[in-house]
Amino acid sequence: MNRSKPPHSGEDKPVYRRRPKAVAETKPRDDRPPRRDAKRSSASESSSYHRRPQSPSARKPKDGWIKPKNVWRNSTNKDRSEKRVPSSRAKVQTNSEHEQLVASATSKRGPGDYEKFGDIPAHKLGRALRSRLYKVAGSLSAEESNNLASRLKYAATTVTAALATGFGEGSFRTGVSRTLESRGALLAIQDHLQQMADTEMLDQEKTAELVSEVDKVIAAVNDYLGRLVKKSKAETGTKH
Repeated sequence: MNRSKPPHSGEDKPVYRRRPKAVAETKPRDDRPPRRDAKRSSASESSSYHRRPQSPSARKPKDGWIKPKNVWRNSTNKDRSEKRVPSSRAKVQTNSEHEQLVASATSKRGPGDYEKFGDIPAHKLGRALRSRLYKVAGSLSAEESNNLASRLKYAATTVTAALATGFGEGSFRTGVSRTLESRGALLAIQDHLQQMADTEMLDQEKTAELVSEVDKVIAAVNDYLGRLVKKSKAETGTKH
């Protein structure tokens, strides 16, 4: 009986030995935070444990100054704005506006040197035009009650109401703006009349007559505007 060793026995196999692991030098870590208990008393303590510490300069409040939110200017522009001094021109403009308001509030006459808004020639002509336009709006069909009829009445009312409002407010700025509003309403009336003529709601002869009357009111409004500007130049001595 052959008792020879098998070809792949343990004695014929090469022996592989593992290299010993390099033992890292262990150093004591003093930078670790002190260990806390597993159970914390509140959630605020757990959140503050992982919070990044702030620098002392960031936590220190600034004396007498609160940083506004959404600041888009850099520090250079901020320093310039802090050193900026209000000009004398702004003070003069504020004083002049204040004086004009006081004068318009205490004056016995309104813009254009009229005593009442009914004395304005443009207002007198506008009243006569308004009554005629109301009759025209009433003669329209029921289908146009919410369209051309209401628009025509509103524009006719604005012609005189805007002049009265600007006269009552008294200042040059409001007087001019309200007068321009009145002139815009007159031009809107001409457009409405032209639309009525195009749709054969109004005959050509009556349309031409009303448009001519509107032109007279516009000329009176322009004269009133010129008078306002002339009076303002005489009072302030400046060009607008």
